[in-house]
Amino acid sequence: MAITAAPTLDPFAPFLLLAAAHPDALTEDVPVLARSLLARPERDGAGRSTLNNDGIPLQWCISLGGSTRASRLIADPAASIALADERLARGRAALAALLHSRAPSLAALCEQTLAATVPPPAELATLASGSMWLASGIGTPGVALYTSANWGSDDARWNRDAQWLEAVLPDASAARRWVAALRPLARPVAHALEGESASRVRAKLYFRPLAPLPLISMGLDLLADTRLAGLLERLLGGFDIHPGTLVYSLGFAVSTGQLSDQKLDICAHCCPRPPQAWIELLDWWAARQGGPGFAANDALRSPAAEVAFVGAGVRPGGSLRTNLYLKPVPAT
Repeated sequence: MAITAAPTLDPFAPFLLLAAAHPDALTEDVPVLARSLLARPERDGAGRSTLNNDGIPLQWCISLGGSTRASRLIADPAASIALADERLARGRAALAALLHSRAPSLAALCEQTLAATVPPPAELATLASGSMWLASGIGTPGVALYTSANWGSDDARWNRDAQWLEAVLPDASAARRWVAALRPLARPVAHALEGESASRVRAKLYFRPLAPLPLISMGLDLLADTRLAGLLERLLGGFDIHPGTLVYSLGFAVSTGQLSDQKLDICAHCCPRPPQAWIELLDWWAARQGGPGFAANDALRSPAAEVAFVGAGVRPGGSLRTNLYLKPVPAT
């Protein structure tokens, strides 16, 4: 089936065609999904996005876990809008439409998250690069809402996070222990809800350590998995690591309040390599995990895409999930 991108998506059309050609996209009109997530206005403005290192407001994530693979798009809605209140309003409208069509049972949780984590109108302008991102599965159910924690003091951020987790989790005792342990060691950077329905959704807290620390010192014992250590050694070996290279997250099952995973995301621009080297590294990792590969070699060889991040998460039972995040490279 021929797929034609809408005119407003021209800069991203080659990238979206790569995503549309992926085996996971057989039942999805990828340009239509991107258009709804991006919520692009009729005019361009002076806004900016921090979703990627270069202001591009779109990503394609391919996730491997066990014998399964799934894809999704992630976008910074209305990223070209400079006015924070208009940008948020457009993002909220895009979220409402996404929830209506894909996950209506998550609407109340998303509203609680926005109410607890988005700045009030008087402080909204402090988030010059936007207050929320959106994601949705390609050919699969699932919606995600991400909100920025990058406003206020560190104490204020941790207090907001604790209040948010109390609001969305039926039992926040595990989350309270994690917040207490991490408060002196790390700074919150984002919050998220990811899931398919009210019974299958995670609340996620993203943070960066205030200073370089061993995983065990932060209590992140699941990420000390020897399989993950092998990936990190191959991925980061020989590169200088700075505070922006790594971001950590904790996921909590909203159905129970219990820890569901620990995750680490690594900036690919901090450990650059040519496309063939990425292909070899990712093929090696997929083979080591078992199950399917990323099926992304065509995208990795294309001038329209490049690797933005690599993520790896570990569940309490030891199961691994690895995410490959690709970003568009608009034609010049």
